[in-house]
Amino acid sequence: MPFNQPEPKYEGKPLSHWVAETKDKDAVVRVAAATVLGKIGPAATPALMELLKGKDKRARVAAASALGQIGAEAKTAVPALTELLKDKDERVRDAAARALGQVGPEAKTAVPALTKLLNDRVGMVRWTAARALGQIGAEAKTAVPALTELLKDEWVRQTATRALGKIGPEAKTAIPALTELLKDTDEDLRMTATEALHKIKKKKK
Repeated sequence: MPFNQPEPKYEGKPLSHWVAETKDKDAVVRVAAATVLGKIGPAATPALMELLKGKDKRARVAAASALGQIGAEAKTAVPALTELLKDKDERVRDAAARALGQVGPEAKTAVPALTKLLNDRVGMVRWTAARALGQIGAEAKTAVPALTELLKDEWVRQTATRALGKIGPEAKTAIPALTELLKDTDEDLRMTATEALHKIKKKKK
């Protein structure tokens, strides 16, 4: 925090109070403190990054979620969040992927790891990884082949379709597969595919 800048507060208590709470013996207190740090904003990023290293998976999930709430201004946490994509606990992997998506294009270095996560054994984690790649946008262009393959995955195909649309013209190799979806019996999927194709075919100004 810059010298002489007032310490941010939440509910009348300074940042340092909430950081101390993240080291409490009670897991419930640690999780609650992590949630508050997300509301405090970018100044809380270092403390949340420390929480990501802890043994308590509930605190890791809470810290990742809080960093996601901070968004692009938490970009310094991208390497730590990327590391969590390999966590043994599916809830931690899911929370880390969600946070990286909320960071957006600033999380472009996480694209290879998020792409690998598209093959996760847990459907919800695959869904979140696909959504995150869409939120990263054009910077996630290397994930296009994997996202295209995911159009065959009943659990994730709608999200993968939307993600390809958000990647935009860089996802042009997905056009044939997306065009096939226009024949699908699912009306919502056909509509999403139509929107994605429109975004991909849109000419750059």
